[in-house]
Amino acid sequence: MTTRFARWSATAASGAFLCGCAHLPDVTVGYYLAQSTASFKVVRTVACDAADNVIIASTATPTVRHSADPGQFKQIRLADLKGPFSDTDIKFTFTDDGRLSSVNATSEGQGETILKSAVAIAAAAVGGGGGKGVSPFKNECDTIRNDGGGKPLTITYEGDVPLGNGPLPRRFIPSDSTYATTLARAIGMVCADVLGAQPANAPVGATIQPGDVILHARQPSLVNIVIMAGPAASCRNIVWEGKLPVAQLGTPYVLPIPAAAAFGKEVFAVTFADSGALSSVQYVSNTGTGQVLNVANAGLTAFKPETTAQKAAAVQAEADLIAQQQRLVQCLADPSSCK
Repeated sequence: MTTRFARWSATAASGAFLCGCAHLPDVTVGYYLAQSTASFKVVRTVACDAADNVIIASTATPTVRHSADPGQFKQIRLADLKGPFSDTDIKFTFTDDGRLSSVNATSEGQGETILKSAVAIAAAAVGGGGGKGVSPFKNECDTIRNDGGGKPLTITYEGDVPLGNGPLPRRFIPSDSTYATTLARAIGMVCADVLGAQPANAPVGATIQPGDVILHARQPSLVNIVIMAGPAASCRNIVWEGKLPVAQLGTPYVLPIPAAAAFGKEVFAVTFADSGALSSVQYVSNTGTGQVLNVANAGLTAFKPETTAQKAAAVQAEADLIAQQQRLVQCLADPSSCK
């Protein structure tokens, strides 16, 4: 009697324990892949020499911004991750607009600006003179001297640049300054040539096993861009050239999330950059050993959000750059004035 009761109690307790176990709810988690836009800011400083030749120095800074791609929405069903007699612990983190930052890992927030060039003086060019005794840009140089009070004038151009897999029609970058139009005959314009994308390789290759849950991702491609400026309408002087990461032109791939094991340990962790580029992925099997893949791609470096101090430093750096650019142009226009 006692033995039968003990057995029944043990069975009931075991059943109660199993029924009371925590479990993953039947919830579907959705996320967006990334898409990218690019813009350029070009600062040009102009002055004139004694012969009314126009001296131009230009610098360019690219900015790439990433956001959710509304046409690329992916889903994962949590219930597919659970297994018999196992605990499943899974954590998703997202950006504010619904892109996936990490799974089962810590991902630091990243700001909109993820890539900046090292801003430097690109070139100083003499606007084509017409020969001895000829002043081809007298009117323009009079404007520069009068409006600049004897100092160089600085003109800023800023605008988005289209992105594509192949070469695109030349895009002119606009300026809000009236001097961009007034002096256009002498200093020309600013334009962007998009030469096409360098295909991205999938950072990992995976064989899908029965029971695996699929995580969809996309590795950004690198798009070749050249920024050029005058003189005149030629846009022949290179101000900046390089490659920018573009998410929507990237290569799709998948990462399998293994279903929970009945015994032992299965760990999956992955982090993504703001562009969707794979930063790291970790698989740990029930042996306790793991493999971590850290993906470092040139040109895909992510930046943390700028603090107030960093923003102030950036503004100060731009002001210093313009000051030095003006000094350079002034020296080229009138070497005797160099200090």
